[in-house]
This record gives sequence, C-alpha cells and structure tokens, in this order.
Amino acid sequence: YWNGNESLKEGVTELSKQVKDNYNEILKVYNYGDKKDSKSIVTNCDRGIEKASKVIQNHSMIFHGKQYCKWIDDSYFLIGKSYFYKQEYGLAIRTFEFVIKEYKNTPISYEAMLWLARTYNQKGDFKNAQTWLDLLQSNIDKGKANSRLQKELELTYANHFILQKKYDKSKKHLLNALEFKLKKDLKIRVKFILAQIFQNEKYFEDASDYYRQVIKMNPVYDMAFQAKINLAKSYDTKSGDKEDIIKILKKMLKDGKNQNYLDQIYYALADIYLKDNN
Repeated sequence: YWNGNESLKEGVTELSKQVKDNYNEILKVYNYGDKKDSKSIVTNCDRGIEKASKVIQNHSMIFHGKQYCKWIDDSYFLIGKSYFYKQEYGLAIRTFEFVIKEYKNTPISYEAMLWLARTYNQKGDFKNAQTWLDLLQSNIDKGKANSRLQKELELTYANHFILQKKYDKSKKHLLNALEFKLKKDLKIRVKFILAQIFQNEKYFEDASDYYRQVIKMNPVYDMAFQAKINLAKSYDTKSGDKEDIIKILKKMLKDGKNQNYLDQIYYALADIYLKDNN
C-alpha cells in the first residue's frame, strides 16, 4: 500500500508542475489538466492500482462478515483516487461508491463522499456533485463526519460553483476556506481567485486588496505577473493609489524576464492614464 500510495503522490506532484493555468479566465481551485496531461502520470496511477489490488487480493481477512485487515479500505480508496487522476471517472465513481457503501459511517466513507463529489464535478454532473457535497456537510454538522474535512469541503464547494461560472456563490466558500490553515501555494491561489471574482464584479477596491496580498506572498512568476497586471486593471480613480501601481509596472518594464510581455505592461500603464483622462 505504501509503495502504491507514494507512486500516486509522485504522479500528482508531477501533474501539478505540468498543468498550465489560463489566466484569461477565473482560475479553478483544482486544475487537474486535460486528458493529455493525465497520460503523463498513467504509470504512477497504474502502479497505485496494482499495489492496492495486491493488498486486497493477498491480505483481505473476512471472518463472520468482519474485515480484519485494516489496509483494505485504504487500498480501495487508493484505487478510486488513481482512477480519478487517470480521468477514468466512471471507474472512480464505482470505486468511491463501493467504499461509501461497504464502510458506511466510517471516516474513510466520508472522505470517499468528498472525492465522489469531486469526480462528478470533473464530469460536469453538478447535480450529483451537489447532492454528495450537501450530504457530507450534513454529516459534519451532525458530528458524524470529522470536522477536519470542512476545509476540503469548502474548497470543493468553491470549485463546484466556479466550474459552473457561479462565481458569486463560490466567494463564500473561498472566504470560509481562508479561515483554515492552508498550504502557502493554495492560500495564494484562493486569494488570487477571490481577486479575480471581485474584479469581474467590478468591486475594484476589494480586487486590488487581494491582488496586493498575492503579490506580497511571492507567488510563482506567472501568477505574480498576472496579479500585477490585474492590479493595474483594477485601478479606480477614487482609490488614490495610482503612483504605487505605476511604480510596480515601470519596475516590471526593467525586469528582463518580462521582455516578451512588454505590450501587456504598456497597455496596463496606458489604461491607468486613460482612467485619469491623461
């Protein structure tokens, strides 16, 4: 199980490095790439399925209807996640549903609910995704499911609405997620998405605030560049921070890494002056 799980984790890490975000649209919370991207980690996923299957075949011990090997439920769950990252969503759904039914009211059954909702999100079956998200929320509220799942649930809810372009509904869940301790990269991403949504809604002051927070957190180059450009696009003549934004843009013009994007920087500068009737 350990070897299979490590193989999948390595594949997921590799996938995150390969998948590219489209900054012309509001980012997804989770970007798993397309079918072509998933092919690059098929070997890792297949190894996860193979190793987990061996655990089930060789070590399952059922006596009087009770399973005595504690790794069996984990192995089924690993198989489900491996199918998910292979983007074989039909098989992932069947596996997660099996875990929920077979290990009813156990911690892993509630985790499987979360992943089942994510799978339906990826398939575009938002009705079923909503059903499982709401069911998991109900179980957390009743104290049946561990409250530690709330953080991932908020993020999955947010992604659920972003995929449907229901950005206003996603805001609440993104803000809720920020109340939890998030890994730095994920926290930056959530704040960037919030900035994009506020910008899209023409709440430029809120958008500018979140873009500034993102910039201060030293994100990866692409996101840092877009945050600075979008900060300029969110400039409001009432905010009075024109000189600061112009300073950021002029500094970007001097950075050699931005040579291929000078047109965007000059355009952003021109847009600020245009708003000031200059």
